[in-house]
Amino acid sequence: MIVGHGVLLVGLGVVVACVADVRSVVNTARRCAAAWENFAERLEKRQESMRMSSSSEGA
Repeated sequence: MIVGHGVLLVGLGVVVACVADVRSVVNTARRCAAAWENFAERLEKRQESMRMSSSSEGA
C-alpha cells in the first residue's frame, strides 16, 4: 500500500513538473513573439524614415 502511494506521489510530481515546464515554454514563446513583433515594427519604422529622408534628399 505504501509503495502504491509513493508511485502515485512520484507520478503526480512528474505531472506537476511537466505542466510547469510547458507553462515556462509557453511564456518563453510569448516573450519571443512579443520581442519579434517589437523588432519588426522598429525595422519597419526605420525603413520608412530612411525612405522619407532619401526622397527628401532627391527633391
